[in-house]
Amino acid sequence: MPFGGIIVVLGGDFRQILPVIIRASCGKIIYSSITRSKLWKIVRVFKLKHNMRLNRGNNLEDVQSLRDFAAWVLDVSDGKMGTPNRRTDGEGGDDIFVPKSFCHLGSKITVKSMMENAFSNFTQHYQDPDYLSERAILAPTNQTVGRVSSLIVEKIPG
Repeated sequence: MPFGGIIVVLGGDFRQILPVIIRASCGKIIYSSITRSKLWKIVRVFKLKHNMRLNRGNNLEDVQSLRDFAAWVLDVSDGKMGTPNRRTDGEGGDDIFVPKSFCHLGSKITVKSMMENAFSNFTQHYQDPDYLSERAILAPTNQTVGRVSSLIVEKIPG
């Protein structure tokens, strides 16, 4: 029996979580995803219907902004964002449109500013599991994740 008969719970949005395969093509990465596994046919999928994080804004405008962002993320992961005009060199076909409301175009974005924004008052709350579980910084590579993690760990007192 798979997993020795033990029930295994996998969490996440498999449209957004792909395996990391060094120097692999897009096709190889997608072919290696969990939904392509031989075990996938025996998996029972449960879908969450309500995103609890969407109601955590300070006011109705914040809540609506969170809902708009969540809808955009789902559209991206469902491939509903459309394909921009391809350049003649074939580049740009994987680009997606990011609404200006999701960008901080007027300010210089640094890792430090992202950390301060995502983990405000970190030194007062770093031992609070609820505080930590409600925050994340997404990064494109494991190298960037390692760098950000190191910078955050350096902020822990002691």
